[in-house]
Amino acid sequence: MPALKICAAALAFAAAVGNARAEEFTVGVPIPLTGAMARSGTGMAEGIQTAAELFNKTNAKHKIKLVTVDDESNPAKAVTAVEKLALQGVVALVGRFGSNIIGPASDAANKQNLVYMTAGGVDNDLTKRGYKTFFRIDNTQGYERAVTQMFKEQGVKSVSIVHSTKEAAADLAKVVLHPFDPAITDFKPIINKIKLQDKPEVILMSAYENDYAGIAPTWR
Repeated sequence: MPALKICAAALAFAAAVGNARAEEFTVGVPIPLTGAMARSGTGMAEGIQTAAELFNKTNAKHKIKLVTVDDESNPAKAVTAVEKLALQGVVALVGRFGSNIIGPASDAANKQNLVYMTAGGVDNDLTKRGYKTFFRIDNTQGYERAVTQMFKEQGVKSVSIVHSTKEAAADLAKVVLHPFDPAITDFKPIINKIKLQDKPEVILMSAYENDYAGIAPTWR
């Protein structure tokens, strides 16, 4: 439900930046529906669609029309997706995650003077560019506080962190214990090291969703 509220707020904001006399606003959704991040992208797209439907049901004057473009989890194609949506006359863009892709995509949106609101860009460099058209709803510090509080409430005293060397995931892992290259397919050496050396109460993985599938069966 919080995710839907966030999407609804983003869509309402998109309507506000459009022509106030218009009844329908076209909002672009550049998002990964195929490729490495397809599963998360599909879930996010469904949330945005639900938010748009709720907005349309409760707003008598304005309506939101969504136009979705698959960026295939690829930075270059994410830029192309933004440019394609700009040509279709969207008033704003919403969605996307993965700082390495959000970066170039939001650069393209800024050149088009399009509002770009993302739900998953934790790299702090994204907000240091000074773009007046770029907005995000999360950051590294927010994740850190949430995880720290969760461990505190559960009384956890020892944690091993396994993190991807991709920029955003590495930034989340302030205690660097076990980095891994996202290209690896065998997590056994890392897991065995954790079990024998760290012997933690909890293992925390800071990475992208598609990496979890590789480590979860190994931990068992």
